Amino acid sequence: MKGPADGLAGVLPRPLPETKAIDYYVKATDVQDLSKKTKDYSPPVVPGNACKVKGAVPGPEGAGLTIGLTKEGQNPVPPGFDKRDIKFVILFSGAVVTLAAALKGTSAAGGGGVSTGVIIAGGIVVAGGIAGGIAASHHSNTSTPTASPTPTNSPAPTPTPTSALHFVEADATWSGEGDVDIRILDSGGNSMGSVIAAGCSPTTQRTERVIINGALPNGTYRVMVNAKSCGPSTPSQIAVAVSATVDSTPKCTGVFLNAPTDGSAVQACTFQVP
Repeated sequence: MKGPADGLAGVLPRPLPETKAIDYYVKATDVQDLSKKTKDYSPPVVPGNACKVKGAVPGPEGAGLTIGLTKEGQNPVPPGFDKRDIKFVILFSGAVVTLAAALKGTSAAGGGGVSTGVIIAGGIVVAGGIAGGIAASHHSNTSTPTASPTPTNSPAPTPTPTSALHFVEADATWSGEGDVDIRILDSGGNSMGSVIAAGCSPTTQRTERVIINGALPNGTYRVMVNAKSCGPSTPSQIAVAVSATVDSTPKCTGVFLNAPTDGSAVQACTFQVP
């Protein structure tokens, strides 16, 4: 889901031709484990030209979505949906793996669901965020049309490289008094991704993370950390453990630093994409 807090927009995988309707709800949980749930929706699946609101048109590699499982042994591909639009799967354990790895784990488990032990080694731990419940019934759906380029007699321009789809996550973990912020910056110093903040409380171990899920240009990216005071008992420095992964591949491991609580930014590590 993307967009401002008061207007988030979510994208589902494309329904399969036999899918008639989709039953779903959205449930959001904040960092204090307070949750809200929408009512259940049951929109019918109709041909693309019958929709009043136009959805996103997936590219050749699909929509590049990340699917989160809500129970052990769940099928990584929701029944009734096109698996080509799913790139990553967040397992019930919290590990993030590619769909291919999740399907391989399903096969190794005898077809009854993902075997965590088969694929947990390549994953990373995540927590909190947004969950949804999705079910499907059956009918026909018209595939989304794609536009063909119009031929011209002009000289062909130099092709512009396209950005590949990636799932990037950077985490900062700490405990005690104080608040830590983590950011991913591109080569131009621009902040990238969506932040799942942790905050000042509780003072037990907590993790703030930033996630990038989508098209990302190749290049060098920096993971930056800064800390700030949460009261008079906050120390002058906070010990922080930092990690980062790109497409489930560790890029920054074993990074520990002391972040001053004066708000100044500290570079934790850099990584390359791809």
